[in-house]
Amino acid sequence: MQYTDELKARPVELVIHAQADPSTANGAISRVANELGVSKEALRMRVRNRKATGRITPVESVDLKAEIRRSRAELAEAKRADELLKRSSAFFAAVDVHVADEEAPVPLGRSAADALSASLAIS
Repeated sequence: MQYTDELKARPVELVIHAQADPSTANGAISRVANELGVSKEALRMRVRNRKATGRITPVESVDLKAEIRRSRAELAEAKRADELLKRSSAFFAAVDVHVADEEAPVPLGRSAADALSASLAIS
């Protein structure tokens, strides 16, 4: 069976991360191999090869709750910006457009008050 490079690298990263912590370092290869159903020997060889290349730093652990909070705040800001853009485009699309004429301006659309009330009724 052929495994992708990502699928091969993930167990190695788990082992290296587990070995970085003294409380989980003992038996890390066996534990990860059993949990993921991969060969202990193949995993040991991949870990050894990774260490031989000098890339043994474990991936930084991510604070998932902080990441979710940040993502939600970013999404809320994007939704506010989207709503503002929708309302402003509706407003400017409906505002009277005046052609510069020497005698009098010529309205081409609805009045500004109508446009504003229409843009506020969009939501």
